[in-house]
Amino acid sequence: DDLGRIVVSTTSGVPVFLSDIGSLKYGNLERKGVLGYTDRMRNYSESLEGIVLLLKHENPSQVLAGIHAAVDELNHEMLPEGVHIHTFLDRTSLVDTTLSTVSHTLLMGMALVIVVLILFLGNWRGALLVSVTIPVSLLIAFILMYLTDIPANLLSLGAIDFGIVVDGSIVILEGILAHIYGKQFRGRTLTRKEMDKEVEKGASGVARSATFAVLIILIVFFPILTLNGIEGKYFTPMAKTLVFCIIGALILSLTYVPMICL
Repeated sequence: DDLGRIVVSTTSGVPVFLSDIGSLKYGNLERKGVLGYTDRMRNYSESLEGIVLLLKHENPSQVLAGIHAAVDELNHEMLPEGVHIHTFLDRTSLVDTTLSTVSHTLLMGMALVIVVLILFLGNWRGALLVSVTIPVSLLIAFILMYLTDIPANLLSLGAIDFGIVVDGSIVILEGILAHIYGKQFRGRTLTRKEMDKEVEKGASGVARSATFAVLIILIVFFPILTLNGIEGKYFTPMAKTLVFCIIGALILSLTYVPMICL
């Protein structure tokens, strides 16, 4: 009614309204686009497209499981006959492949470092002792990643070098073994109290050197932490994760390794 009272023109002082020219009524919403999709089984020539967006900080695996359940409910219980939701792009395979790749990389890295430790340290008990610091330091890194909002993905976990992580623990262990073996090779076995004392001496003798060596490694990552833009998004998560892991390993090398060596 308001649109019909709009004055279009005047003739001899008489106004001509929009309603005088024609009738005004509600029309149909014009179609904005056409979506067609064809797979090996069916041709979807008349379709509507919908996209499910993942909220920030949500777990993709849990969200995808919820989406699959909701789609099944719509298709079998709610949608009218002839209307069907057909998924043509699903991130499930991408998420599963990423998780598999990350898990494979971490497990193979751990296994390779453990084998190398056993071969080169010459003491399988000492090698296993040092290898325990790998998952524990990784756990410390996960905790710090959670507190600093760093997601666990290929960018943050794919480049972890466990050889660098166990560097401080190896130095501490080598110092203890060299100190103890030097005593034992003189012809007698150390008593329990003597062993405790010698382990403490061996660890304290190389603790400063091990800490200094690890700090030098950490300094190398500081320039990466200052990157901005695309470079920062690509490399900063990896650098932060590795720094967290190395810090956790350093703490373990100064506390756990001497204690468990007893």
